[in-house]
Amino acid sequence: MRYLMSALALAILVAPVYAGDLCQANPFTALQAQQGREDYESSCGLCHLYNLKGRVPGNSRNEWPDIRLLNADYLKTLDGNGGMTPPLLGEAFFRKWKDVRVFADRISSAIGAFPPKHYVKPASDARIAAYILYKNCGRL
Repeated sequence: MRYLMSALALAILVAPVYAGDLCQANPFTALQAQQGREDYESSCGLCHLYNLKGRVPGNSRNEWPDIRLLNADYLKTLDGNGGMTPPLLGEAFFRKWKDVRVFADRISSAIGAFPPKHYVKPASDARIAAYILYKNCGRL
């Protein structure tokens, strides 16, 4: 727990960090990122997809997990977003998230509505943030 708090404190100290530097200033560990995959897939991945590419209206046949697996709360949120979710991977990710602290805060607030299985705050939040960041930085 002490290490986790240190990592989150580091995230605050390194902000703002810009696209190329986001991977360098990554305050999370590879172990957190590996553990974050299960958390991500049981929550965020249901809408943002397991491949982190986000949902696109009219493309549900090519998306995984299948949209029919989502519960009413997830479907309501998707409907409210016009059937799409933004990608959490690639150039769009780096354009949007230039500040590690803001990114980590957004993960934490989004998880509040859709907590992963076995949710433990703030450890789950950090693991999901680590997973997404490591995937973007080509380290997983």
